[in-house]
Amino acid sequence: MPKLQHTTITTDAGATIHEGAFVHSTAIIEEGATIFPMTYIGAHCTIGKNAQIHPFSTILNGAIIGEAATVMHSHIDASVVGARCLVGPFAHMRNNSVLAENIKIGNFVETKNTHIGKDSFVSHLSYLGDAEIGENVNVGAGTITANFNSISGAKCTTTIEDGASLGANSVLVAPVTVGKNAYVGAATVVTEDVPENALAVGRSKPFIKEGWVTQQKEKLQQLEKN
Repeated sequence: MPKLQHTTITTDAGATIHEGAFVHSTAIIEEGATIFPMTYIGAHCTIGKNAQIHPFSTILNGAIIGEAATVMHSHIDASVVGARCLVGPFAHMRNNSVLAENIKIGNFVETKNTHIGKDSFVSHLSYLGDAEIGENVNVGAGTITANFNSISGAKCTTTIEDGASLGANSVLVAPVTVGKNAYVGAATVVTEDVPENALAVGRSKPFIKEGWVTQQKEKLQQLEKN
């Protein structure tokens, strides 16, 4: 079976652009960068040294991708990705989102006007809007910063300080601050500031009814007999 063939272009700066990629004439592609097929690099964007933009990624409106960063199947609009960051797959960064160095933004994460400090992780299924996030922060899956006040119509800021850890499915109702090294338990709704080194947990005790499944099956069997 014949091998698939495609064309690559090596620019004067030593970057590699694969056939099927669109790169705007005003974009800057630095030395060692690789632009894979089926990517779109828009006007005034910068792709840093040794960065990789993988297929189906869109980089728009002056976005900057830092040195040795990797973008996988994601949409980045008017935002900055720092050095050695990993974005995606299926991430959406927009409206002045800024990543420092060595950050992971993972599957189905959306950021809007959010700044994240180095060595932090937002790996799964989260929305971070109008947030200031420190260094070495772990954001659990499904975390949301509730940034919109429906009464005033204003957007409010959430602050998460260095070393904090947010459990899965946390909701932080802005304006609110989670202090340094504080922990937020899974499924907690944070409506007031969490002090440094504190634990915030807010969830109701589950109601457990033993034998419920068996009862339902018996009811279903009785209905079928009738």
